[in-house]
Amino acid sequence: MRRPEVVELLDDAALLPAIMFIFSRAGCEGAVQQCARARLRLTDDAERREIRTVLDDELAGIGVEDEEVLGITAFRRAVMDGYAAHHAGMLPLLKTVVEHLFARGLIKVVFATETLALGINMPARSVVLEKLVKFNGVEHADLTPGEFTQLTGRAGRRGIDTEGHAVVVGGPRFDAPAVASLASKRTYPLRSAFRPTPNMAVNLLDRFDLARARETLETSFAQFQADRSVVGLARRAREIEDTVASYRDAVTCDRGDLLEYAEIQEQVAEREKTLARARAAADRDRTRTVLGDLRRGEVIALPGGKRRGYAVVLDVDRAVLGGPQVDLLDTEGRRRSLRPGDVPSPPR
Repeated sequence: MRRPEVVELLDDAALLPAIMFIFSRAGCEGAVQQCARARLRLTDDAERREIRTVLDDELAGIGVEDEEVLGITAFRRAVMDGYAAHHAGMLPLLKTVVEHLFARGLIKVVFATETLALGINMPARSVVLEKLVKFNGVEHADLTPGEFTQLTGRAGRRGIDTEGHAVVVGGPRFDAPAVASLASKRTYPLRSAFRPTPNMAVNLLDRFDLARARETLETSFAQFQADRSVVGLARRAREIEDTVASYRDAVTCDRGDLLEYAEIQEQVAEREKTLARARAAADRDRTRTVLGDLRRGEVIALPGGKRRGYAVVLDVDRAVLGGPQVDLLDTEGRRRSLRPGDVPSPPR
């Protein structure tokens, strides 16, 4: 869907004001231009007069000669109609104006990069995500549950809305289960990144004795997690041992020992593998011998596979590594090379 259409749907559903997160500066500016071309207007006359007053006061310090360079005319027109962009590439003064007007409910839609979700108090009735993929500096990666929560956490204005709405725009590759998974995950494991180093050990021993240095390390969160994981692993090991003991009792009966039967089966399978490897090695040796004995002009029949068919020998190179290598001419006039590993059995 085009962005003006999304905004109109939000307006019809009484879900404005909204923040639409677009993960690029150019995308934010492009969204404003699309709304301008669509002649989208979200403000009434009274709101436009109030916006004009704020703009005149806040932007009074910008000279006429700078307005064209900074795109103030287009900025004013969009803000008067109730929408604006917000990203790190904008003049800080313009971002501040957008924040003030949005907080007062005069700007209905802000097209923003994810930086708006960090440290700026701009809650909205709804938050819109165009995509669930963003560029992280290396590759285009899926949003994590934590990032999804951080972005959608802007939805719901304290003291005004009883609930917030998070909207994900559907498209050709829309994955509803992925959205449900992102929205439902609310537990984020905390893992300690603390790793003692030799330098740290030297510094600790320089200040404390061995007992105090050891005690200091043992009070770290990393040690707490390690101890807890060991306890969990030990408990799991005991559970597995009890399960194995119960299974061992269950598989023994008057007709024989099932474990002994399973061991025999395992021995048979291992013996079959050994014999198969021996046959394959013998086939390779025979193939190597047959290929090495071929002479120019001999016609051979190749065994099954892609190379199956008849061919005439053009040349035999017995010195090539992994060889010998045989140059052939097949029945379709194509020149091909053949090595021992290319056929399952010796050619005739």
